[in-house]
Amino acid sequence: MGLLGMFTGQGKVVRLFEEAAEALRKDKWRKGDLIALPAQGDLILTGDIHGNLDNYEEIVARAALDKNPQRHLVLHELIHDFCNRGRDFSYEILQEASELKIAHPDQVHILLGNHELAELEGSPIKKDGRLIPLVFSESRMKALGGSGGEIQAAAKKFLAALPVALKTPSNVWFSHSTSAKAMNQFSLGLLEKAGSGSSNSVISRGDAVVRTEVVKDLVWGRDHNPTSAAAFARKVGCDVLVVGHEFAVDGLLAPNRNHLILDSTRENACILHLKLDQKYTHRQLLERVQYLKPTAEFPEAKLKALKLAILQKLYPAAPAKPA
Repeated sequence: MGLLGMFTGQGKVVRLFEEAAEALRKDKWRKGDLIALPAQGDLILTGDIHGNLDNYEEIVARAALDKNPQRHLVLHELIHDFCNRGRDFSYEILQEASELKIAHPDQVHILLGNHELAELEGSPIKKDGRLIPLVFSESRMKALGGSGGEIQAAAKKFLAALPVALKTPSNVWFSHSTSAKAMNQFSLGLLEKAGSGSSNSVISRGDAVVRTEVVKDLVWGRDHNPTSAAAFARKVGCDVLVVGHEFAVDGLLAPNRNHLILDSTRENACILHLKLDQKYTHRQLLERVQYLKPTAEFPEAKLKALKLAILQKLYPAAPAKPA
């Protein structure tokens, strides 16, 4: 049996991706390519997962969405294993994430990352000197057997429907990264009215060209300069910018007083849990970052020491007492 046999039927896989794409487009909180959450409930933010099925399933278990109907979960950068774990679980994770979106259409928010964009564009990414194969390339689908082209087309519908960013009423922003080269072109309004994936898309041809560059920059950009970060925060009307996209050897980075960078790829995966009716400062959210699953090698004390070091660097005049 080929890998696709795990999906118990190619037709089921096609329908799954198509139904998940529809759920993405009809998300109750979606406006264009932006998810604007309400001031009720709570939110779990994650970092890049990159094919780590164990971490993905731990995140879903931790969220316990069935028992918490007002809880929201953000997922992004699910695909492309580059940690040499011996097997790429991108197929399984995309299937499980699709099922999760269908089951909880207004609680689960899967955002576009640069690896998902690479799949859409058919452009393999080179990482650490090696080329990462596309998950849904025609040659790979054929090698797995069956109607690979239909699965590839359905998967691209799903990926094309992914929103780009999320904003809370308490002024917390989340996207895979933040704008760098296209900062001058970026506007919140462009995201709110744009998007090939959203059901309420109204955008001019000229705006579409700008939007393409803006979206690419939002998933590929790596400008963590404090001045740039503060400028982007003002543009989106948020105090804190939570992103992924970076390799964080400790699971967490805070390069300035606006950004928090989460990495959920490895054993020291970090997540951020916050209440949607409460306003937070950058420092307060930094203190709320948690290990997904503390271990003997990565106990909570280790993360506490890391947060203390970050606080002392960013806020030297204030006493640092992380929770």
